[in-house]
Amino acid sequence: ASLPGAPAPLPFRAVKSTNREDRLNFCLAAPQPLSSWSRLIWEPIAKELTSEPFILAALDAERPTRERIRAIEILTEKYQGVDSDMVQRLADDPDPMVRARAVWSVGRSHPEAPNLRNVRPFLEDDNPLVVRTALEALLGAQPEVLSELLEPLARQLAHPDRFLRQTALGLLPKVVDEDLRHLAELAFPQGWQASIPIAIEFARRQDGFTKYPVEIALSLLKSASSPTLRMEAVRLLQLGLGDLNSNEPDREPVFDGYSAGHDLTDHQQEIREILQVLDEIYPSGATSLDRELERVMAMLAPDHGELFQQVVSRFTVDAHPVDDFHRLIVISRFRNSIAQEQRQLIAEAILHLERKLIARELRQDTSWNDRFVELYDRLVEQDSELPAILAMHPDFGDPGHVRLTKHIPSNLFDQVISRFAQRIRSDNDYEWSADVVYLLGESLKEDEKDLVRGQFEDYALRDSVIMSLANHPLEQDRRFFSAGLEAAPFEVLESCVNALGLLPPSEEATENVAMALALRRLGFEGKEAIARDQLAELLRRNLKEQHGYTLGRAGDPQRAAVNTWVASVQQRFPEEFARQSGGTAETEDSLRALLTTVPWSEGAAERGAAIFKQRGCVLCHGQRGSLGPDLLGATGRFSRDDLFVAIALPDRDVSPRYQTEQIATVDGHVRTGLIVYEAVDGVVLRDANNRTYRIEADEIEIRKTIPKSIMPSGLLKDLQPRDLADLYAFLKGLSSRKEPATQTAGRPSDE
Repeated sequence: ASLPGAPAPLPFRAVKSTNREDRLNFCLAAPQPLSSWSRLIWEPIAKELTSEPFILAALDAERPTRERIRAIEILTEKYQGVDSDMVQRLADDPDPMVRARAVWSVGRSHPEAPNLRNVRPFLEDDNPLVVRTALEALLGAQPEVLSELLEPLARQLAHPDRFLRQTALGLLPKVVDEDLRHLAELAFPQGWQASIPIAIEFARRQDGFTKYPVEIALSLLKSASSPTLRMEAVRLLQLGLGDLNSNEPDREPVFDGYSAGHDLTDHQQEIREILQVLDEIYPSGATSLDRELERVMAMLAPDHGELFQQVVSRFTVDAHPVDDFHRLIVISRFRNSIAQEQRQLIAEAILHLERKLIARELRQDTSWNDRFVELYDRLVEQDSELPAILAMHPDFGDPGHVRLTKHIPSNLFDQVISRFAQRIRSDNDYEWSADVVYLLGESLKEDEKDLVRGQFEDYALRDSVIMSLANHPLEQDRRFFSAGLEAAPFEVLESCVNALGLLPPSEEATENVAMALALRRLGFEGKEAIARDQLAELLRRNLKEQHGYTLGRAGDPQRAAVNTWVASVQQRFPEEFARQSGGTAETEDSLRALLTTVPWSEGAAERGAAIFKQRGCVLCHGQRGSLGPDLLGATGRFSRDDLFVAIALPDRDVSPRYQTEQIATVDGHVRTGLIVYEAVDGVVLRDANNRTYRIEADEIEIRKTIPKSIMPSGLLKDLQPRDLADLYAFLKGLSSRKEPATQTAGRPSDE
């Protein structure tokens, strides 16, 4: 009977015939023969037949190739492989697939010491597949075996088939030093293709600069016309310089692929020779080759004006942003002075990076901003005049340019803020970000502060607006701080409490009800206990009441005092208390009842897109560097009602992948968000405002996972049935959109 659950595509049962030929054919044609369920059927039959029928089948040129190959495989696995006489016969077989499987059997049966008499004929074969398989059969061999095969190995290192050459290269680490020198003598007459792998192996065996590979690479770069050979030569040159593996502990990660792994200070004469060759051949016109030649320049960290000018001149309007970023890293490694025209080109390359990324719909990974800042720091260290040039450029003011203000001279800071304000006023579609909010929040001009206040209704920016205004609290911003007491992130609530404490007392209902509800909601440990004390003191100050709450008692819930305060505020402001208490409680039953009233067929995707943006959803979904899951196809994965329940009640079923991490640091900061990168020495956390924090391992005092979503609740609050229909139409339309371009999309071809 067939095995239950067997994955065979067709019914497969043990052959019932007692005829040896039928049973042999059955073994040779068994489907999925390496699977356990298949083995249970064919292995007993193969054992019964013994090896002789399989030997005859492998030698039978009239049989189909696949059956002959399978016969060799069974002999290898079940009968200690094929003997020498059979190997010699198969070496002359007209079928290259059979020859390849025969030498495979030799290597599989005796991996450490394959019979050289059996392997040699296959190393001289005319078919690249057979030769490559013979080389693979030697991968497990001891060095003394390879000592006897240096001549054929030298020939195969020059073979025109690159896969075959690559396999031969894999044998070189097993060749002892003395044999490697002999192999070099044998390989050099074979041409450059054989010399390069030998030189690569020499470089890998040395620590740091290695002269022989460098000389070979320079000779080849000057004389070869083949793009493939020149690419191999430039890689050899990098290896000769000690390779790109930097061991410097203070090296910023952005330079990991652009700095030499060893100090080159003692090799200035050789570096001058390398620079002379680079000056002669760069640019070559081949994109990939030029990219690696530029990487060599970065490794050398030269003072070379001509090469610097050649690299800078490639910053153009049409250049790909990834290439621009690469070349910015390269020029940051040069040590020569910078002319004004060059400085202008560098500034424009920096300023236009974000526009180019957006135009090509390229996604950025979570470390993009960190790497950019590291690069920008180095460029400013190289050229202190660069920040002022950036700030005064007509194109300055894009959202991503906020990070460039880090090094702006203090006397230009007010002008920089005004430049952003002008851009915002002149562009109705300006893409605000949290960074832009914080920058304008530092303005001393009321009209520029008003631009920040105007973004309060944008849920994606609301927390940033509140925290920005809280840095310099004014009476007119009091309503924002009251609203911020409802915010889920503790950092927002904390900043609002501090801001209200700096303003005069108020008996206004909205503010005091919000404080009472926050008092009830906060915990009684750590920083939450401190904030709770502050709220109790603010309520006492505002309402001139005492309800037995004692300050400084962290760890004590003081439930009676808290409940008394809440009851008192409820009694004093009943309507406002009812509004705030009820407005935030969205239950599943009430939501599902609301969904039955929605005119789904009347939804407009364009209006839904506006809601998606206005409610802040775009902050975490569907943009470059997104924090939340991609919503493409979400309407296919969830039923309509379940999708809206998940939006309204994000904490109900939180995937472990999106559960919030809360980290308390030794200096008293509390960060809440998602871990986007984790290493032994620390983590990178991104909060609900898309702000990123690098926290070192030795700075972490307490870390815990909270079974809550970073996604805020109340996103459907105050939306009408028609709005829900529009939002669903937009989400449904996402499924039919094309995927954003990958980071290499739209790049020019190499040649």
